[in-house]
Amino acid sequence: MLKTIPEILDYMDAFVHEATSAEYMLLRAKDLLNRLGNPQRQLRVVHVAGTSAKGSTVFYTAALLHAHGYTVGSSISPHLVHLQERVKINNAPIADDLFISYFNELVPTIEDMKRSSFGSPSFFEIMMALAFYVFYKEHVDFAVIETGMGGRYDASNTVDRDDKIAVITKIGFDHMKFLGNTLPKIGNEKIHIVKDHNLALSMAQKPQVEALFKAHARKHQTTIRFIKEGEAYVIRKQEQGVITFDFHYNDCQFDGLKLCSLARYNVENVSIALAACYEALKREKKSLDRRAVQRVLQHDHLPGRFQEVLINGNKIILDSAHNPQKMATFIHDLTRVYPDTTFRFILAFKKGKRYKKMLEYIFPLASEIVLSQFEGENQGMRLVSSDSFKLEQELNEMGFSKTKTIKLDQIYSFLQQKTKEVTIITGSMYFVGDVLRMLYETS
Repeated sequence: MLKTIPEILDYMDAFVHEATSAEYMLLRAKDLLNRLGNPQRQLRVVHVAGTSAKGSTVFYTAALLHAHGYTVGSSISPHLVHLQERVKINNAPIADDLFISYFNELVPTIEDMKRSSFGSPSFFEIMMALAFYVFYKEHVDFAVIETGMGGRYDASNTVDRDDKIAVITKIGFDHMKFLGNTLPKIGNEKIHIVKDHNLALSMAQKPQVEALFKAHARKHQTTIRFIKEGEAYVIRKQEQGVITFDFHYNDCQFDGLKLCSLARYNVENVSIALAACYEALKREKKSLDRRAVQRVLQHDHLPGRFQEVLINGNKIILDSAHNPQKMATFIHDLTRVYPDTTFRFILAFKKGKRYKKMLEYIFPLASEIVLSQFEGENQGMRLVSSDSFKLEQELNEMGFSKTKTIKLDQIYSFLQQKTKEVTIITGSMYFVGDVLRMLYETS
């Protein structure tokens, strides 16, 4: 019997798997869920895949549905700080004692699987099964589920009900070793969360990806609707941390919505979440309520996304951008909020990421770049950051020499040193999560 969250984390360390056949992993996830009675088949699901903005889309979709009176489960991957973020109800992690109790209910099944032909399930498969199991047991009205890395063979793609709402966020270059090295190849993995008769929504995509998505939708006897700037949403102005925009979707027209955010990219995330919520409510013969929507946009914020904090009077911005597409978007919004400004950056990148391209966006805005590292087994994988010496070499080749290196455990004291510059912490969700955990524990 596991009694604490740390004991669960220690138990889960045994489920760090080497990469194997993607199709085999999906079959293993299905076997685990079948042993649990297939709880995912009892849930009304909004399923979110894509390269960028999945977590934000899940967050806002869950918040909007809850604001309209529903009990909403949501699951994200990876988690930012705490394991319990993967099993939320109404956008709050379930209580630790409840998390522990439900996890213990799964342990006998997990142990049985060790002796099966499939062998041990992976960390992600266990956490996905736990989320489905908890949401079924807690009788949620909707479950909003984020895929892990891809879509087609993802453990979340065990939801096969006709009434699933599938949401595809921006497609970009990431995880190319596993998903392919072109946008159509990557998009093809993501769009396979759309099954027969599912309603599909997508952010605006490159033409070749949009054509691929439309062809997939036709094959599966459904349609896909694209949420595009200038059609579904128009940004009117941005000032003092508030973005005013219009949202138009089918017969819903909300002009002058106000989003409390520094990040313009959140307007697109909110808009596709609004469209998903509209479609879910329509099936309930209900419609979006402007006052409920506005409450969410003013008061609900996702940590680690253009998050501002003050430490000893110093302004710090944390953003979990971890691929070139996300970094380009973050830097673009950063320069809008702080025009004609240079920043002190603290960076670490997960090994294997396209850090050179991300550095190209960063260094023109940097007065100084502080390089750090992270390493360890976490979230079901061996996490290693890119070597800071190699990063320093890359920056030197770009003509940037104002760099230094600090250890992860030195960052908090570094942030306390008085400075007039804004400090940006970015490059990896795992790194930003480690820093946030440090800040929470210190405060």
